[in-house]
Amino acid sequence: MKYFNVGKTPANVIISNPTFKSGECFINSCLIAKANENVDIIEGVLISIQNDKSVIAVAHVWNSLDDSHFDVTKELIWDIDPISETIKELLYIPTKVHKSIDCNDGDMFEFCANTLYERDAINDILKGKSDNTQI
Repeated sequence: MKYFNVGKTPANVIISNPTFKSGECFINSCLIAKANENVDIIEGVLISIQNDKSVIAVAHVWNSLDDSHFDVTKELIWDIDPISETIKELLYIPTKVHKSIDCNDGDMFEFCANTLYERDAINDILKGKSDNTQI
């Protein structure tokens, strides 16, 4: 399973909506992709490693432009929240790529089955409930 860290939003990416919200990573990423040609929406699993060594995996969505992955939800919401000081590292595991054309106003956004399976499998491994240790 390939994982990586994300970088800052590229300077040439337009951030058109100042009202991004926590808990709405799919919508936040769609807004970025719709405002910027060639920006993809990346669905996957985010592994959060805390300073106290606790770890959790959550379904999450971020963006990419060419080979540069970035997370506007992290940058514009989480990084200004004092809770972010408890995070040691974030690892991103992509499971699906969406195009901006996939996002229509009023759509309901749900994670694909593979993303939810990967999230649950990783959390089972972290909790010692699985023999599969290949992360």
